[in-house]
Amino acid sequence: MEPRTGDALQKVVVRVRPLLSGEHGPIVSVSQGKVVTKDGNNEVQHSFDYAFGSEISQDAFYKGVGAPVVESVRNHHGAAAILTYGGTGSGKTHTMLGPSSDGGLMVRVVSDLLNHAEGLKEKAYAVVLSFLEVSKGRVSDLFRASSARDELELVEDPVRGTYASGAEEYCPKNIAEAVDHLFKANARRTVMAAGMPSPHSHAVLLITMLPKRGGAGVPMGRIALADLGGAELGSGVGGDPHLAVLERCLSAMGEGGRRGTVVPFRHSLLTTLLREFFTDSARLTVVFNVSPGSGSTKLTRNTLKYGERLRSLRQGRGRAFLPSTFASAP
Repeated sequence: MEPRTGDALQKVVVRVRPLLSGEHGPIVSVSQGKVVTKDGNNEVQHSFDYAFGSEISQDAFYKGVGAPVVESVRNHHGAAAILTYGGTGSGKTHTMLGPSSDGGLMVRVVSDLLNHAEGLKEKAYAVVLSFLEVSKGRVSDLFRASSARDELELVEDPVRGTYASGAEEYCPKNIAEAVDHLFKANARRTVMAAGMPSPHSHAVLLITMLPKRGGAGVPMGRIALADLGGAELGSGVGGDPHLAVLERCLSAMGEGGRRGTVVPFRHSLLTTLLREFFTDSARLTVVFNVSPGSGSTKLTRNTLKYGERLRSLRQGRGRAFLPSTFASAP
């Protein structure tokens, strides 16, 4: 299915991380469901679909953002993606992966699906994972040791969706094993000198629900969870080209009612990998992570401004049916 335009960008979410030791602020907070920024003595309110303050727990965030996505894919079968967008140090990886003691969206989505599949009278589907890094001009497999991480080619398949040829497709036996694999894989991401993930590193966990019986290998559903690189690089000269194209794709979807609008997903490896999630029938949630520290004032404001723009573009667009390439309910 070719990407179409329209209301694919279904939810725009903001999450404010806690103020860290040594930081001054906060310059942004959440009050009565609104994001509030301080500009001197003035306060400015920003509206999003959901806004979560620094006090929100990982569990509460998952129930508000992740669980509805899982339930939709599980019940209706189709594609859904959650992307975390923001500057380096804004809490994206905490939101997506979290610490081992308090897992984020990746851990909780996989756990939710495994628990559901195990609880069925007859196990209706298997959970298959692939964990990829898109960094600069290459795609690599995070499930493989660094020494064995060859550059992978993306393949567009009308049945399987887009996948990386040669990447490991991992079927976890249980939740503990899955969590261990995820954290080991994330540690293989391209890092900066300080040990933090490079702002050019985009990590994408692809979760496929495959029917245990029949279906001819047609997925029942697919979920993508993407921990994007640092938005501080921007989309201009010297910025990250994958983020630049992603921003154009998201904007194009919001402008779908306009004549001649095209979603330019083929212009980047990241957006090619995520192409099936740029359709009107896919659920797409973008989580804008922001820092409350005064040292991040410009980046926080730019991030919120971009989120507001996407939400305003999306409003009033129509919906299409779920992709026909997914298997029907058992």
